[in-house]
Amino acid sequence: MNGFENDADMKIVGDERPAPPDTAAKWQQQKACGNIDRAHRLGAVLAQQLMNIEEPDAARLLQKQMLAAFVVDDALPALVTDELLTKTVRGTFYERLRDLLPEFEDTLHRLGAFTFYRLSVDGDTPDATRVGAVFAALCGCAEDAAAEQEGARLYRGYHERLAETVAMVDFQKV
Repeated sequence: MNGFENDADMKIVGDERPAPPDTAAKWQQQKACGNIDRAHRLGAVLAQQLMNIEEPDAARLLQKQMLAAFVVDDALPALVTDELLTKTVRGTFYERLRDLLPEFEDTLHRLGAFTFYRLSVDGDTPDATRVGAVFAALCGCAEDAAAEQEGARLYRGYHERLAETVAMVDFQKV
């Protein structure tokens, strides 16, 4: 006997679960005011911006695109504070990338770039210098000061461009 045979008098704490948010109703509100369409357009624009990155070297272009995708993924929640809209933007962003660059997402996961970048940002205080060092290492130029500076500059630039692009979207308050 383990002493639990007669547990009729035991109460389970926290048995009542909070009501799940009414996601369908929230989605309908966001759709009705046009925010869902705005979020889809924003995701498509961000994917196109990634496609417009120029670099003659294919391997370096891929690294620039991965850094830009990381910035979108990492910084978007602070810029689009509604979780449903953030998920919609991200979903469209990655869907468009799958259409435009079918192997990008697989390469992104295979190389683990997001993991390295995520480790280089320190909570709420991202450090462009550390991101730059990761960029240089992923480009095969570890400890190359010029490559590290380029990575830091790109990180700041991608972040600024993302903030400017999001600011141009007139999300309605719901």
